[in-house]
This record gives sequence, C-alpha cells and structure tokens, in this order.
Amino acid sequence: ARIGEGCVFFGNNTIGAARFQGSPQLGRHVVIGAGVRIIGTITVGEDTYLGANAVVVDDIPSGKVAVGIPARVIADNPERGLKNPRFDEIQDSLKKSL
Repeated sequence: ARIGEGCVFFGNNTIGAARFQGSPQLGRHVVIGAGVRIIGTITVGEDTYLGANAVVVDDIPSGKVAVGIPARVIADNPERGLKNPRFDEIQDSLKKSL
C-alpha cells in the first residue's frame, strides 16, 4: 500500500491486496476509523474520512466521508483543506527523535 502524509489510523485496520493484485493508495490526510478494511486496487483521495468498520472495495474521491459495508460516500468532508494544526509539531518531534 502507498500511504500519504498525515494519515490517521484509529486501529485494527486491514489494508491490502485482493488476490495479490494491486494495492491500495491513500491520499494525504485520510482519517481511517477503527476496524476499517481497504481491500484491492483502491484509491482513497486526500482529506477523506472513512467511518468505523467501513469496508472499502471501490475508489473514494477526495474530500468525502464514506461509511458502511461496502463503503459509500454519504457527505462532503466539512474540514477538507484544513490542516491539522499539530501536524507540523508532531512531525518535527518525530524527526528530532530519529
């Protein structure tokens, strides 16, 4: 899988290929709720929220909120384009610790 900068995972997630063909691509600043499964050659656009336990089997465009099994878009992300104010601080702290 390719995971963009600033993605947040809330745990117990599965991200992988379906039958060894292709891998998921996550854009920048994707928020992935607990228990989300992303399976196959999937593209999840930047600034996207995936709700808890969603199963993503199709592409999700940028700036959306998707939930369910299978995951479907239910709304635009109202925070699209807003940067996490602590992202730079966290990134700098990690760089110093390495």
